[in-house]
Amino acid sequence: MKNISSGDRRKISVTFLLYQGKQIGTAININPMLKSGTVWNFTAQVQNAKVSNFELAEINYQ
Repeated sequence: MKNISSGDRRKISVTFLLYQGKQIGTAININPMLKSGTVWNFTAQVQNAKVSNFELAEINYQ
């Protein structure tokens, strides 16, 4: 994710819905600060080996 705005962004979170036929959980990663013009190579760890699919749910920031 790249911050293309002219200002810093705080408390960025990326949330994914995890599925095995139906939704079975979520995975999230949070970054306290993303400075203008910088890139965040995020990961969202999945703890459940039964996950067969995922979907981006939301991206939030302040």
